[in-house]
Amino acid sequence: MAASVTPLVCSVALPLPSPHPYRYRIPTALADRVRRGARVVVPVRGGEMVGIVLECGDGSVEGLKPVYAAPDAEPLLRAPLLALAQWVARYYAAPIGLALRAALPAALWGRSRLVAELRVPRATPGGASREVIAALERAGGRTTGAALAKKLRRPVWDTLQRLARAGVVALEVEPPDLGPAAGRARTLTLTRSLPSLLERDRVFGRAARQRAAYEAIDGLGGEVELAHLTGQLGAIPSATWRWRRRPT
Repeated sequence: MAASVTPLVCSVALPLPSPHPYRYRIPTALADRVRRGARVVVPVRGGEMVGIVLECGDGSVEGLKPVYAAPDAEPLLRAPLLALAQWVARYYAAPIGLALRAALPAALWGRSRLVAELRVPRATPGGASREVIAALERAGGRTTGAALAKKLRRPVWDTLQRLARAGVVALEVEPPDLGPAAGRARTLTLTRSLPSLLERDRVFGRAARQRAAYEAIDGLGGEVELAHLTGQLGAIPSATWRWRRRPT
């Protein structure tokens, strides 16, 4: 009987217009949590984001950055929902991260922050763990992992994960502070269904750009932020508004 092999590499979806998933090395300490459908905190573009694991497997780890943390004991997404999102991405030739973005609330991933909360004050582990606990106590018992890393001037993700497993701290994903402009995002909603190709040919004619916008919105559930649409298709807003005013 063949021995089981611990996966070394995972592909991760992020809500970014990248044609391919991001690849990361799986630290040994996180191997039991980094699974298909799980949320993970990963380094990207000089910061951290919360992504969704698509696949785990073997492969070269050379040059790959490590997964920082896996906050959940069980995967966030069940296999059927993840498989559906991957099918949508393939069918509409859209990045998997944007397909998942249409299915998941923003508060669950993306720019959301990993927050550590001290559960056992006066815990007395040694070394790096003691420093992290002391920093948490000075922060009032609750702060983000990024803030702790900045305060201590070194990575703290491995230490936080060990403390979380020991029950000394709790880790949770918190929505980002979107600020007062959060409610002003433009949203496009389909008000008419065009299920057949014949109907779409009649309505759009040679307006290929407007048709592409319609089919993208339709494929993402009938509603999408304008910024998301332009990021996905490169469609210009004016083309979208002209289509909105187009007589039928």
